[in-house]
Amino acid sequence: MLLAFYIVNIDPSGHSPARIKELVGEATSGGIGSAVYWKNRSTMGAYFREIFADEDNNQFKYLFGLATMTSDIEENSAGKADWAVQKLIQAEKDWEISFAIGIIGDRLIPGSSKMGVLKPGPHASKSVPARGKGRDFTKDERDKVNEIGNDTGCHTCGSTDPGTKSGNFIPDHQPPNATVPNGSPQELYPHCKSCSSQQGGIISWMKRKGLIP
Repeated sequence: MLLAFYIVNIDPSGHSPARIKELVGEATSGGIGSAVYWKNRSTMGAYFREIFADEDNNQFKYLFGLATMTSDIEENSAGKADWAVQKLIQAEKDWEISFAIGIIGDRLIPGSSKMGVLKPGPHASKSVPARGKGRDFTKDERDKVNEIGNDTGCHTCGSTDPGTKSGNFIPDHQPPNATVPNGSPQELYPHCKSCSSQQGGIISWMKRKGLIP
């Protein structure tokens, strides 16, 4: 449950799209000669240096200059400012998705790797075709998922103990329902209770951050 708590309660960057717009807006209103301009530029620059993996932070400086219409590289305009703000927001969203993928890996879920609970895990073997996003599983579907789980374990962590009161493995839609449009092909894999709960926390966090609809 540690992972689910971490994902739901901690924002890795500490900034939302609204906060980025607020910081840029304050800097724009203050102007390049103001203290707030340089304070906000420093605050944003500290985390965009990591996002862009750019030690000199040239990408951020370029976008911040356009966003605040103080660029000395290109002609400034409202249109370019809006474009630059959206580029900053998108860069952070992309980074947060990578962040989520990273912490779902083998650092926090024993036995898992790479995409962890966001795609078939390292212990995935056989699967059962899903009829859709619904969770009205038939007895035959549950029996087949249990058979796979008893043989190869939870597709994420490999445990052969489902950890549920019923003793059944949880049929896990892959890709997860929240990440694909209705009608997309999906498969059912066995999930233990712990990994299923962690997946729920991750999906909730991604929705809250606007990373998925």
